[in-house]
Amino acid sequence: MNIFKFELKRSFLSMVSWTVAMMVCISIFMQGMFPIYNDSVDQIMIVMQSFPKEFLAAFGFSKEMFSFAGFYAFSFTYLTLLGVMFSCTVTLQIFAREKKSHSQEFLYAKPVTRQKMFLEKLSATIALLIVSNVFLVSWAVMVTMMAGENALVGKIVLASVSVFCTELLFMAFVILYSVQARRVRTISGAAMAFAFAGFILSALSGLIDKVEMRYIAPFKYFDPFQAVINGTYEIQYVATAAVLFILVMALAATRYFNKDVRL
Repeated sequence: MNIFKFELKRSFLSMVSWTVAMMVCISIFMQGMFPIYNDSVDQIMIVMQSFPKEFLAAFGFSKEMFSFAGFYAFSFTYLTLLGVMFSCTVTLQIFAREKKSHSQEFLYAKPVTRQKMFLEKLSATIALLIVSNVFLVSWAVMVTMMAGENALVGKIVLASVSVFCTELLFMAFVILYSVQARRVRTISGAAMAFAFAGFILSALSGLIDKVEMRYIAPFKYFDPFQAVINGTYEIQYVATAAVLFILVMALAATRYFNKDVRL
């Protein structure tokens, strides 16, 4: 029984549809909206000045967004939301399928250790995320080059990687949830709850505008604005994400290996 191949096949179409949706999102922002914003800078600045700065920060509006790189970073507030929905959906499909269909005892009756099951499911999830993000980053680079912004390619790639890193972090949270939850009623409902919780925390960190709030806003750990402006991420938030990922994955794996099956 090759769990890795089975999970890849079951979630492949989902990966394709979410990847296409994110590529379309990039095109809408960078090829559809950016030229309009770029031609209307003065008018948009006047409109922006009428809003509180906390509101603008909550939704990613800033003066940097009127450059190609800045507008690309601005679009990541919404691109990351889609990416996290995709990550949560695929992770739940792979780790909560048996719990949702009440067939855990069938899986555990197979001559495969729980450690092997967990590793193969985890490998399939990460493989799907990697394939999706290879296409996503490639498309972002193509859009950048079509816009004649070849000098920005390196920073655009770095900013694009922030989606993958955030997806991995939410993958860990969702695996832990899948292991801990007594039942998973709907895949899409749970995935949307995780994604919008992250989005709301990100908006709150902008509204409150305190350094401490960044630590409870996973969408802000890999800041695309820092990537496109300074060509780097902020090390303290990257370290926070890494520690969280390791701790959550360790707890999820331990629970998966040892938790009793509820029939």
